[in-house]
Amino acid sequence: MDLTTIKATDRLVYLTHPKSGEELGLVFELRSPHDDAVREIEREWQNSRLHPKRRRRTLTVEELESLQNNRILAAVKGWTWEDEELSIHAERPEYSRQQLKDWLKDPDLIWIRDFLVEETEDLASFF
Repeated sequence: MDLTTIKATDRLVYLTHPKSGEELGLVFELRSPHDDAVREIEREWQNSRLHPKRRRRTLTVEELESLQNNRILAAVKGWTWEDEELSIHAERPEYSRQQLKDWLKDPDLIWIRDFLVEETEDLASFF
């Protein structure tokens, strides 16, 4: 086996109900964690943590949330609505980076943010 054939790939993630695990009809397309856009966010965060003024400071919750949001924004390529009746605030918006940013700030959608954090951090699922 040639080890260079083992590569992380983009994948589709079906949003699931946080309690039942039932697929809800919204599908996110996620970039591989090895994609340049995702890696750039990781490098920016690591560089900021390595800065001499930051080395001895512990990471705050706000900083961690910001990193996670930036990773989500870099990782999500788009979404599709598969259920005709599914909506968010009575709308079915097309994918845009701004729309995703708005969702990440929406307190009613914190569970979707948590879902995306978990999915973008699960490296094995991209192989």
